[in-house]
Amino acid sequence: MEELIEYVTSHQFTVVAVFLSVCLITWLLFGKFFKLAMAVMVVVAGLCGYLFVKDPGTAKEKISNIWETVKEKTVNITTSSNDAYTKGKGYIEKGKKAKEDEVQRIFDSPKEEQQTK
Repeated sequence: MEELIEYVTSHQFTVVAVFLSVCLITWLLFGKFFKLAMAVMVVVAGLCGYLFVKDPGTAKEKISNIWETVKEKTVNITTSSNDAYTKGKGYIEKGKKAKEDEVQRIFDSPKEEQQTK
């Protein structure tokens, strides 16, 4: 077991190859949504690997900064999309009410005309 751990820690290419193999097998077994999630994970893993190879000393700090930025922007996008959904729902309700009022006005108009005659 110690030999396996020593081999894996000294040969990062093997770890990457195993990770990519697992990703490929998972890709073939599951549906489209999971495929999208796996593609995102591969891109993130590639970015982290690039940062680690480029400068191992500051890779952890850079990855943490990127992760925090992604979290903040995700919260902002979620908030703005929820606001847009709420605003759009309000417009739809206003439109339905205006349509109902217009239909009611049309149907009520002939009755009023008949009563005035």
